[in-house]
This record gives sequence, structure tokens and C-alpha cells, in this order.
Amino acid sequence: MVRAYLNVLRAQDLLDSTTAEEAAVKRQLEQVQQRFDVGLVAITDVLESQAVYDSVAVRRIQADGDHDIFFESLSTLTGIAYERLDRLSEKLPIVNPSPQDESAWVEEAMRSNLGILAAQEQLNAARRNVRARASGHLPTIDATITQAHSVTGAPNFFSADTTDVTIYGLQFNMPLYTGGLIRARTKEASALMRQAEELLLNQQRTVTRDVRNLYQAVATDVVRVKARLKAIESSRSALDATETGYQVGTRNIVDVLQAQQLLFRSQFDYADSRYNYVLDLLALKDVAGALGL
Repeated sequence: MVRAYLNVLRAQDLLDSTTAEEAAVKRQLEQVQQRFDVGLVAITDVLESQAVYDSVAVRRIQADGDHDIFFESLSTLTGIAYERLDRLSEKLPIVNPSPQDESAWVEEAMRSNLGILAAQEQLNAARRNVRARASGHLPTIDATITQAHSVTGAPNFFSADTTDVTIYGLQFNMPLYTGGLIRARTKEASALMRQAEELLLNQQRTVTRDVRNLYQAVATDVVRVKARLKAIESSRSALDATETGYQVGTRNIVDVLQAQQLLFRSQFDYADSRYNYVLDLLALKDVAGALGL
């Protein structure tokens, strides 16, 4: 559900980015056309700008379609037709997992992971089954109580003689020979117990691997988000410098268009990295059995 929700937000950011890029390239194309009309630039600048604009328009149409598809997928999961979704707050803290100790997360997973707990219960049941099967050759004692009530010697109920009898008994059973049935059942139960032990061990190893990988993924996401935020500022500065260079003739239109694309791509990459952080952090807490924390 969370992934479907974030996919819609991711698609919305991509649509917003390509829409803004399309508008920026269109303005650039209009300016280049005006400069060409007065003989300041060559026709190649116009053609380059037109080609980039057409390409961005196609990507915007594709992003619009993908956005509708992800919206429909979320509505299918929830049964609700959404008109809009709240975005992630810019104040969302992008921080390392707490506690900032990979081993502590592994220990918590060993205690709380649902898969491990289920495998442990399966092993406990297998052990009890072994004890039950192995006890098949032991003697058994059953206790019985029998009560009897009789009415005799009178024509009507109120003047009749009544007798109450209570009999206590013990029944002792000693299996002398079962043709190897108990032994075979015990061996079968023991094999199932060993299988349960291996399943538990495999589950623990898998969870340990997943916790460590996800912990590292979240830590990497934190660094990536900060780096991509800086990349936006760098790309914006590079675009300003390139546009200035184009005005004075030291850069060409292709350089400007590429700088624009880099800026819009940096903006989307920043939003995308924040969604990956949320997904990885939730996945880490899920594997560790700590979603409520």
C-alpha cells in the first residue's frame, strides 16, 4: 500500500518536472526563434531547440499517462477514487536509523520478526510431537468413575426404594509389542523436528542478511538525499552560467538545453531519493518487527 502511494507521488513529481521542463524549453525555443529572425543565431539553433522541445513533449505525455496508471492502481487497492494526494513534507527528517547500530537492529529482528517467531513456534510444536511419539511405548493409567441410580419395590415413585452406587476404577495398559510402529513414528517426528530446526536457522540467516542490507540502504539513502539536494543548487548555478555564456557567444544552444535538462533531472532525482528513503526505512522496520516504533 505504501509503495503504491509513493509510486503516485513519484509519478506526480516526474510529471511536474517534465511539465516545467517543457515550458522552459518552449520559452527557450521562442527566444531562439526571435534571435534567428533578427539574424543573431543560425538556423541550427532553432532546429536543436525544436528537437529538444519535441522530445520533452513526448516525455511529458508519457509521464501524464504513467501518473494516471499509478493513480488507478492505488484506487484499485483501496477502493477509493482519489482526486489528490498529500505530498511528503519538506520537513520530513532524513536521518540515519535509530538506534544507529546495525547489530541492535539484528538483535531486535531475532526477537520480533514474525517469520522467525512463526518458525520458532513450528520448532516447538515439532519437539512436542517427538516427545508425544516417543512416549507411545510407555504404560498408561486411566481413572474411571461409574455412578448408578436405581428405583425398586413400589408402585409409585414417591414411596419407592432407591439405590445409588458409585464405582471407582483404575485401568493399567502396558503395550508389549507394536511391530515397530512407535519407533517409526518417532523417527518421522525427529526428522520433522530437524527440518523445523533448519527452517528456523535459514529464516534467521535470511532476516539477518535483509536487516543488514536494509540498514546500509537507509544509511546510503540519507547521504544520497543530501547529495542530490546540493546537486540542485549546482545545476541551477551551472544553468545560469551557461545562459550567460550563450548570451555573450561563448556557449551554444545545445549547452543551454543540456544544462536545463540537468537541473530538472536533479530536481526529480532529489524527490525520488526521498521516496526510496521512506520505502527502505519502512522495509527495515518491517523486517525487524519494529513498525510500531
